[in-house]
Amino acid sequence: MKVAIINSYKEKFKAFLSQQSVPENSFYFEIIDNWKKHWNLEGKNLSTIYDSSLQSKTSARLWGGSVNSPKSIIKVLLENEEEFMRATLRDLFNESLDLGLRLDRFGYHTDQVFRPIQSKKPKYVSHFHHDREILCLYLALEYPSQYCLFDYPTFFKMMTIFESRNIPTKTETERYYKSCRGIKNLLVKDEEFVSLFKQAYHLKEEDQIGLMLMSIFMEFVSESAA
Repeated sequence: MKVAIINSYKEKFKAFLSQQSVPENSFYFEIIDNWKKHWNLEGKNLSTIYDSSLQSKTSARLWGGSVNSPKSIIKVLLENEEEFMRATLRDLFNESLDLGLRLDRFGYHTDQVFRPIQSKKPKYVSHFHHDREILCLYLALEYPSQYCLFDYPTFFKMMTIFESRNIPTKTETERYYKSCRGIKNLLVKDEEFVSLFKQAYHLKEEDQIGLMLMSIFMEFVSESAA
C-alpha cells in the first residue's frame, strides 16, 4: 500500500467529516452501544437476549431484516437448541482460537441444528451463517476494538485504490483485519482527524472509535473513487 494515497484520502475524508451533521452510517455505533447494553451470552432465554441485542432504530440491513434473514433464523435455532447454540457462540467469541477456524466451525455447528428443523419446515432455505459478513458483525459488536464489518468488495476496491500489491483473498479473514488495523493505526495518528471523527459521530472518547472506523473509511474511499 502507498501511504501517500492513504493520506490523500484521509484529507478528503476530513473535509467530508467537517461538512456532515449526521453521517448515514452513524448507526454502526448505535448498534455497538445497544449490543453492549443487552448482550449476555450466559443469560436465560438467549433468543430474546439475542433479539434485543441486535436492534437499530435506523437500519436492520446488517442482519438482513427480521424475515428470512440471518437474525430470524438464529432466533429459531436458539429457541430449539439454546445450550448447543450458546456453546457455538461461546466458541466464536473465544479469541484464543484461530479466527478462520472459529468462523468455519460456527457454520458447521449451525448446520447440525438447522438441518433437522429445515426437514420439518422447508420454508427455511438457509441459516446464512456460512457467510463471513454476519459472523464478523457479531465479532465487531463483541470486540469493537479488534473487528469491523466484513465487506470484502468494498475492502478490495479500497486496497486496489491504495495500490496494495498483495491484497488478502476473501477467505483470508485474519489478513483482512490485519490490513484494516494497520490503516486505522495510520489514520488515528492525526489528532485533527480523530477530533473531526468523534465530533461527526458524537463519540466522547477516542477508544469508542474502535475498528468500525475502517468500515466507514473504506466505504468513503470506495464511493469517492466511483
